[in-house]
Amino acid sequence: MEFPPSAGFPLFSQCDDVVSCAAADPAGASWLPSLRPMRWVVELRSLNAGHVMAKVTKYYLCVRDGNPVGPHNLDSLREWVDVGVISKDWQVCREDEQIWISIAQILGFDDFPPKLRERLDHSRNQPRPYWWSHPPTDKQLKKLRYFKIPFDSTGLTKGRASELIDAFAKIDPAREEQYQNRPATAAQAKEISSLGGDPSNLTYSDARELIEELRSEKGEQEWESAFTFSLLEDRFNDRDAREIGHYKKLTKAQLQQLLEYFSKHVPDWEERSRFDLCDLVPKLFPEQIKAQRTTSRASRRRTKSSGCLVLLLAAVILLIIMCVISTQSVS
Repeated sequence: MEFPPSAGFPLFSQCDDVVSCAAADPAGASWLPSLRPMRWVVELRSLNAGHVMAKVTKYYLCVRDGNPVGPHNLDSLREWVDVGVISKDWQVCREDEQIWISIAQILGFDDFPPKLRERLDHSRNQPRPYWWSHPPTDKQLKKLRYFKIPFDSTGLTKGRASELIDAFAKIDPAREEQYQNRPATAAQAKEISSLGGDPSNLTYSDARELIEELRSEKGEQEWESAFTFSLLEDRFNDRDAREIGHYKKLTKAQLQQLLEYFSKHVPDWEERSRFDLCDLVPKLFPEQIKAQRTTSRASRRRTKSSGCLVLLLAAVILLIIMCVISTQSVS
């Protein structure tokens, strides 16, 4: 049931003379005539050796169809009212009582302990994450409706939906447990299968944990694969390695094939020198031998050029010697 803010949080009629308290009767709801006027609920205190000892009072809270949840302590109720999850109109029943009253009728309810007030104020003043104002997801809306706890859907955001879900899980932990223990969804089963897992006989909670584990494993494998690929590229696409192996720069597809070959036939390739393995590249990729032919032609051209220079230099020296000899003869 959803309602606008103006409607408040009405759950029960305040004019009935009969009050239901299922919490007081474990065998079922007992309808008890209210023969005494509604009284204020007071926290019992006793003096012991000069110290004030406070009895922890807990309350059942009605959230749906008159069924109570809890019990919850007073500070929890204060916190949920403070953040707007519930209102003071909601009905509560002390765990040792059989009378339902509104939260507003609890004596001293507004007297927040200083530490609780400080914590709530600190939380309220914290900056919201960037996604807080985004629209709620379908998954959030489905879970909110699963609890069957009234909430204000006007202007609902992703952040507020997350806040409500966290609070509802604390208000009704049994309902949260049911949600987590329901069978895995079709979407979960599909993702588990795609990640290589077995989705059989899993609860929603188990499936979620398995998905996180499989995603983590896949992420580690992808990271290791990327690192290995980068290492291979650095080693075998290096200029020195290509000059020694006489091959052109390898493409990503060729590097992947080289990695697969090494994984099967040279598993210790990472520990070996790259220069010992460079000769394998032309054998695996014959088209790379073209680089060797081009290099050979260039070497032959450089050799011919060097030979011509040597001959020219020798001719010049011989000419100089002949000129010197001729000069001496004339003299």
